[in-house]
Order: sequence, then structure tokens, then C-alpha cells
Amino acid sequence: MLAQAQRQSDALEAELRRRHQAAYRPGALAQREHAEAPRFGLVRCDVGDILLTAACDLEPHRMSLEEFLRPRRTGNGMSPLEAHVPAIAVLTTAATIDWLDAKGLLARVLLQLQVEVHSHPVVELRIERKPSALRWPWTRRDETPAAPAALALRTRTLAKLAPVGVPLRTGKFVEVHAEHRRPPKPLSEALLRSAVSRMRASLRSDLPLIPKGSQAQYFEHRHVDLLDTTLPASVAEDEVDAIQEALL
Repeated sequence: MLAQAQRQSDALEAELRRRHQAAYRPGALAQREHAEAPRFGLVRCDVGDILLTAACDLEPHRMSLEEFLRPRRTGNGMSPLEAHVPAIAVLTTAATIDWLDAKGLLARVLLQLQVEVHSHPVVELRIERKPSALRWPWTRRDETPAAPAALALRTRTLAKLAPVGVPLRTGKFVEVHAEHRRPPKPLSEALLRSAVSRMRASLRSDLPLIPKGSQAQYFEHRHVDLLDTTLPASVAEDEVDAIQEALL
């Protein structure tokens, strides 16, 4: 019965894609998700706010640290965006986000971190100042780095770790090569502790952050568990190449 239902669902989706090809063009899905269901919460630990995004080339939505881990209540005229919890949290600094954006790497690095979070609870981003012969300037390594510029994890994992603290070093990280540009300063433990402390104040032990059957659970399962995903950019003509690169 379940197999039959899955086949019917797949057939329905295929027909929808055939009839509405423009809606499934590269970047279109990310653009719609950005409006109502942002995939990433970029926690700017130094500024004290969060940028919500599913398309890095569009203006992000903003949220305070205190709101991020607060359980959402649906209904009563609440919009999908207001009720949504991003699947992935990236704890970092404004300088690191701006640096990656200026190099044209923000969307691809977020996608790479997302792929790693599929298999690892917490993933570090490390920016090294050295040249790269790779087509895209990152590699994945399994040794412990000295100073991560960011930490990526599921938002539900952040909620679980917040009461005891998020580790700054985890042993799994993505490395970006700065080449000849000065890299941003790494994320300090003091900034990390301060931001996490402010976020955990809104946790509720009696209410789940991501309820079963919610929009947030659907998008987390799709983007992180299944890796049925998109490049987080509204203009993404090389989306297929970017996803294949991230999955290598």
C-alpha cells in the first residue's frame, strides 16, 4: 500500500513538473522557499541577529536571537514565514558572511555545509589562506581544525545542545581556501557562548521546536535527510553542477 502511494505521488509530481516547467526552473524553487520557508538561519553572533534565507542573492529576512528557538504557534492569521523554523543553523559572524558573499561563494558553501550536516551533527567551516588548484575552493577533511569561522548544524540539534553548550571544535569540517585574500577572523568561543545563551532563553520543554507534520519538518526532511535540494540562489543556471560538486 505504501509503495503504491509512493508511485502515485511520484507520478503526480512528474506530471506537475511537465505542466509547470517554469515553476521548476533553476532557482525558482529556492525563490519561493525564500519567501515562506527559508532553509538557513545565519546566526550573526557578533551582531546579535539572524538572517533567514533560501536564496543568498535575495534580501534576507531578519530575526532576533531570542526568537529563533522559540516554538512557533500556527493559526490566528500567522503567515507561513512566521510559523517556519529553518532546517539548518549556521553560527558565524557578519564578517564571514560578507566575505563569502563578496567572493561569490556563500550559496555554494552553504550547500556544502548542508550536505555535511546530513551525516554529521555539527560541521565547522574553516577558512585557510592558501592557494587552491581545485575548481571550487573547498575541501573536506576529518581532522580537528584550530579556528572555525562558522558552525553548521540542524536547528533542532542546536535546540538540544543549547542548554549544555555548542562545541567550537567537532572534528569534521569544510575548508575554504582564501587564496590571496585576507580571511575574516574566526568565530570566538566568547561570541559563540553569548549567542547560544541568548537563543536558549526561549526554549520550551513542553513544546517541540519543529512539530510533527509541520512545514518545517517537511523541508528539513527533504533538504537534509533526503538531500532532495537546490542551490540557495534565485539565479542558479549551474545548479545541477553545484549540487553534484557538493555531493562528491
